[in-house]
Amino acid sequence: MIRSLGIFGLILGLLSGSLMELSAQKSLVAYFSLLGGITQSVAREVHQQVGGDIFRIEALEEYPSSYREVVDRAKRERDQQLLPPLRTTLDSLPYDTIYLCTPIWLGQLPAPVRTFLATYYFEGKVVVPIATSGGSKIEKLIPHLKRAIPSARLMNGLWIHRNEVDNSTNRIACWLATLKPLAP
Repeated sequence: MIRSLGIFGLILGLLSGSLMELSAQKSLVAYFSLLGGITQSVAREVHQQVGGDIFRIEALEEYPSSYREVVDRAKRERDQQLLPPLRTTLDSLPYDTIYLCTPIWLGQLPAPVRTFLATYYFEGKVVVPIATSGGSKIEKLIPHLKRAIPSARLMNGLWIHRNEVDNSTNRIACWLATLKPLAP
């Protein structure tokens, strides 16, 4: 039977009660990514697998196209603890589960993601972090997330290296099947 179902059948067979419980709730995939960025690809794949709504977190002032200029701006935003205004916002956050897809910039959350987290009320909401980067692991983000949204219920996160994004579909599915809350 497993052969006829293929990998996705096997993955569906592995679904834990926590994922089935999460999928029954109202969910949002919120993501920040530079235009055409890798995090956008990951967010779309997560959205494909979990459903719900999808929302792109965008700074009002666009980021430059030059990598060096993006790094300089990210350093300035980090060092000055800036919360840049967002281009679009949600009227409210009527979701039970938020899949937060973000790159890791300079070992931290990008400023627009910090603005998003500071804008909404996360008490009792399940937040599922998914991070992309060229080297920094998701464990770097967890302390920042715990400080930014202390009343949320954080789940174990997923880190995808920027060179592995194109082949991450099965990995995302397997990870979703084993979601569990982070230790406090």
